[in-house]
Amino acid sequence: PLAARIVALADVYDALTSERCYKRAWSHDEARAYIVERSRTQFDPDVIEAFLDRERDFLRVHAAFSGVLALDSDDLPELVRGLITLGAA
Repeated sequence: PLAARIVALADVYDALTSERCYKRAWSHDEARAYIVERSRTQFDPDVIEAFLDRERDFLRVHAAFSGVLALDSDDLPELVRGLITLGAA
């Protein structure tokens, strides 16, 4: 299903760009290259195209959840602010 293909890409992006006790966080550019490299083998090309169209949103959400950007920042899309609020509750 499309939802599963979207979540698969988002999950990998999050895993790559988040620091873990056993690995450093990858930069957005490193994660982007990894994802684009796997078009048609691991990720749906249409989902990758949508990811590339919304890259700024991925950066903003990552910054918000990593504490770099204030959670109530006006430059976050309304939907993302709602998700952050739900996650904080």
